[in-house]
Amino acid sequence: MSCIEGDIMMNNRKLLFFISVSAFVLIGTEAQSGQIYLSGRGVLSSQVYTHHTHLDKRRSSSSSKENLVKLAAVCFINDTENCNGEQFGNTENSGGNGGSGGVPDYDLNDAERCRKEGYGLTSCAAGETPEGFCIYNSAYFARCVCPSGYKTCEPPYYGVGQACGDKYASCEEDTERACKELDSEFTDTCQTGWKVDPNNACQYDKTFGKCCNLCNGYDYTSIPEGYIADGAACVDCNGTSKYKIKINPCNGFQDCGVMGGDTGAKTCMSGSQIKYDNCKPCPNLGTLSSCPSPFTCTYEACSNRYYKSGCQSGYDWNASNKTCTKQCDNRCENSYASLSCPSGWDTTSNGSDGCGNTCYKCCKNYTLIGEEVGSFSCKSEWNSLYYGSGIIYKIYKADDGSVVKLPCIARSNAMVTEEECIAKQGNLICSDIFWGELCM
Repeated sequence: MSCIEGDIMMNNRKLLFFISVSAFVLIGTEAQSGQIYLSGRGVLSSQVYTHHTHLDKRRSSSSSKENLVKLAAVCFINDTENCNGEQFGNTENSGGNGGSGGVPDYDLNDAERCRKEGYGLTSCAAGETPEGFCIYNSAYFARCVCPSGYKTCEPPYYGVGQACGDKYASCEEDTERACKELDSEFTDTCQTGWKVDPNNACQYDKTFGKCCNLCNGYDYTSIPEGYIADGAACVDCNGTSKYKIKINPCNGFQDCGVMGGDTGAKTCMSGSQIKYDNCKPCPNLGTLSSCPSPFTCTYEACSNRYYKSGCQSGYDWNASNKTCTKQCDNRCENSYASLSCPSGWDTTSNGSDGCGNTCYKCCKNYTLIGEEVGSFSCKSEWNSLYYGSGIIYKIYKADDGSVVKLPCIARSNAMVTEEECIAKQGNLICSDIFWGELCM
């Protein structure tokens, strides 16, 4: 048979131990008052001792090994250290307040004992439930846990309902909140002329992002020669700088017109026009403050004056004397008058032409010395009768011996048959024959 000797005292309270024994071996033959004897196989219960008797394998004063009693270790439910059977107590290694003998620390109250053994919690956060209760006092427990099924929500999903730490019963998508948390400047609404930048959009919802400028009206990515930027550059959604432009005023430069710049002058492009810092000297051709009619004029910028350079429509320009002559019909009203007479002829005023010029009758004393027919034809007038018509040249001799041959229009007076008309070609009479004085 085997003997287990136990000594039990717990704050003057009685404690009943139930010890399950599967096999017992007799290891000693001597028993003192307070010993418990176990025999056979099965479950035995110890006596309840109301007094404290300290039992130890060193109790016998005998040096004989046969008289030593080896005791079984008693391990309590709340022991947290390894129980190797070398000591008796609630902790194998600490020894409690009993020192190295391993006597339980019976002086602790239940709350202190729970806290000392790792059951330090008495409450949980909202949504959590306690787990691992202390056997001495159920108000103390080891940890707080979330209900089964609770999960952690990752953006763009957020917990719904009561939280358990950072876990929730369910998660709900909220892309706007996720985007705002990612970057406070993310938005889905941009001002007029702007849009959500596809290159800087929210990873959870591409309709959210930072706004970028469409740069409407900024049509140039570079500034062409002759122009300058009209205001600050605009950076579009692709990061490209774009510009509005205006003509370069070229301050300090001037338009030199047809004169051009002086030798060595600096230039500046103003739009498509070249301006110079110094112009060639002004020729001062301009003398007129305005252009008179019927002239056309050229403005001379350097003198701020006009000069005649042509005529208006209906006039002929004389460049040598810078005059304008009206274009007109310069024929005289009388067919025998002319604008001038040959030298040696008598001149008599006789009307004017269509331009207002005076026409003259030119006369000289001549003697008719002969005539010749220049052309002849018979023309029908009525009732199959004909008359002769043609040109007759009259030959005159002047006092100075000069001879002149002048034409005249002639016709016959009688109406005859065609045969008679042809036969009488010489019967033509000039209507403008001057005898004694010939005028032309």
